[in-house]
Amino acid sequence: TTQLLQAYNALCWMSQVSSSAVSLPVIEANLQQLASLGISHVASMERSATIQALPDRCSLFELCLSIAAGSRMRTFLSSRDVYWASIDGLPSVHHLFAPTAEILIEVLWPLNSTFFADFLASWSQPQCLEDFLSVISPWTDINQGYLTFLKAHCYLQNHELTKAADCFIQAAQGIDPTGDVDDTMAPFYPASANSHNERLVAYFIKVLQLLEQRGCSEQVVIIATAALSVAEKEDPSIPVLWSILFKHHLLLDHIDKAYVAVAANPDPVRRQDTLRRLVFVLYDKHMFERLCRLPFVGLQEEVVAIMEARARSVDILSHNYYELLYAFHIMRGNYKKAASSQYECSYRLAVELPTLLGLQKRAKCIVAAMNALRLVQPENAWLVKPTEHEFNIPMTSALHDSLKRHRSGAPTDNHSGHRQVTVLDVEDLHKEHVLVVAKLKLLQRNHEEAHAASGLGAVEVIALLTQTGHFNAALDVCATFKLPTSPVLEGLASQCVSLSEQSGQGSQLSAHVIEQAWEWLSLNDVETLRKGGTGSVVECAWHLLQHYLSSRVPLSEHVQCLRAMTAHFLNACVALPQWLLDDYKKSNPGELLRLLVQHGHVHEAARVAIQYVNAVRSGGNGRFAVESSVNADQSNTWLPYNVIDHLLHGMRRYLSDVPGDQTMTKALLEELENVLDKYHEEVERASQRRLAASSRHIL
Repeated sequence: TTQLLQAYNALCWMSQVSSSAVSLPVIEANLQQLASLGISHVASMERSATIQALPDRCSLFELCLSIAAGSRMRTFLSSRDVYWASIDGLPSVHHLFAPTAEILIEVLWPLNSTFFADFLASWSQPQCLEDFLSVISPWTDINQGYLTFLKAHCYLQNHELTKAADCFIQAAQGIDPTGDVDDTMAPFYPASANSHNERLVAYFIKVLQLLEQRGCSEQVVIIATAALSVAEKEDPSIPVLWSILFKHHLLLDHIDKAYVAVAANPDPVRRQDTLRRLVFVLYDKHMFERLCRLPFVGLQEEVVAIMEARARSVDILSHNYYELLYAFHIMRGNYKKAASSQYECSYRLAVELPTLLGLQKRAKCIVAAMNALRLVQPENAWLVKPTEHEFNIPMTSALHDSLKRHRSGAPTDNHSGHRQVTVLDVEDLHKEHVLVVAKLKLLQRNHEEAHAASGLGAVEVIALLTQTGHFNAALDVCATFKLPTSPVLEGLASQCVSLSEQSGQGSQLSAHVIEQAWEWLSLNDVETLRKGGTGSVVECAWHLLQHYLSSRVPLSEHVQCLRAMTAHFLNACVALPQWLLDDYKKSNPGELLRLLVQHGHVHEAARVAIQYVNAVRSGGNGRFAVESSVNADQSNTWLPYNVIDHLLHGMRRYLSDVPGDQTMTKALLEELENVLDKYHEEVERASQRRLAASSRHIL
């Protein structure tokens, strides 16, 4: 009697409570969700027309009769098995009463049946279903697990997510441990599930699918954790559960827990996929420090491989994974790999970004690589230069690498399977950095030439720097690559000659010329050579040339630079500065004399020759490169007789061929001849003295 009264109460409630108005697309989506879980038992036949015919709001009783019960009755009445008894030509209704009543009881009777609850769940009546379950739950304990699941589904539709998760876990208790086929929870797990734990895991996986469809990450984490707690050690679903747990921990920014899920996944393929996803997501969120600080126990090589592959496959301008690789290696003390990553970045920038921005980035990359490599033990402070074939980018030489023969017809060795390996050390990186910095100075005013400048070598860069007035930078490149400095000083000498010629024409330098001169002088830090700010632009240029000759030229190239500068001045018919003459006399007076004679500077050559002969006679006066006098016992001094003979011959011929006043030429010729006569006398006496000393030694 009590159960009948409770059932009557439930039927009364069903007839009094109005249904909620739901659109057809919402019902369709709900039915698809439930069908994917395998729990949609209500036929959907003729539902569209029925819903359209219903009023906006009707009782649950009426809704069920119109759709579920009505559909079953129409199917029954249209079947051939129905017996019609005719009374006066009309069908006999009492023959249909018993079967139709059975249909109504099966659909609406709340005892021992979940049909009505299934109906409400299928037709998107979550609030009504929740109330219905509250009405029947106190007096029925049949199918509690399934009804609890439906209640959880109600909470989910009403966005009460925490309650939904609790009910989903509670509903798992309703799964029959024996796997009875009549179990109402049977649709949640496959028939092949052998153990109770396997059935629980299968149920939780279906719940996870439902929660993932609605984007409930926090609840997914709760259910996945519950599933892992009951899963057996060899359960094949464990990798899937760890992957799901990782995905939603990452969506919730639970980075440490996401990392734990990656490390705990027993499937290598899934672990690799989730690890890759972790790296990409943290990079996209700019959480670089967080990524580098993760321990990655046993996964460091895989992480590095993922970042290297990503760095080589994406656009280096928009996604620079090399910076992340550098930080990752530095934080783990792997300085050699850190240097390799930065140099590889510089290498790609040179190929893919031949612009001013690319050069600026290259300079920073090379400096970082050098700093990291200096922290490595000297015997290991090297790296392998990358090749074009390591990147998924089109290279200029890639076409040539595909050829089987050179233009000459000789076969190439591209297909031999061996590639040349280039090893670089800190000194090589320093050279490259100096060259890049020099190119940046070239492009300070002409950015359009960046593409052409990026492929230039050291010799070409030195020439361009000299042309544009960057003499200091040009000398830096010469010193780094051990190239001759004479072209640079010759270029600066040309600038000095040009300024001197313009200022020596009886007029002041124009403002434009002075501005241009100060512009290129300022590129060379000439301010330190100005005397209290009063030096003119011409004086500063000459001081700069003298400063470079004395401080920036290696001793082995000193004479070579003197020769180049002197030849340039003599060709331009410019008087040699006194400091240059003094320096040349101390370095190689014979060569200075030869240059003067070759260029026809007879008077200057005669003066130098007279001074040189006197210096040899007296043992040097500090102005010439003479070690001892001709009178010394162990003297090995000498004079450039051929050059002096050419000078004497030229002066005599000049006096005979050229008319006019030749007083100075005659005086210099006579003085030179007298000096040479005295020199020859001293040489003869010194020779006789040495012969006499040798004779006494023999006796």
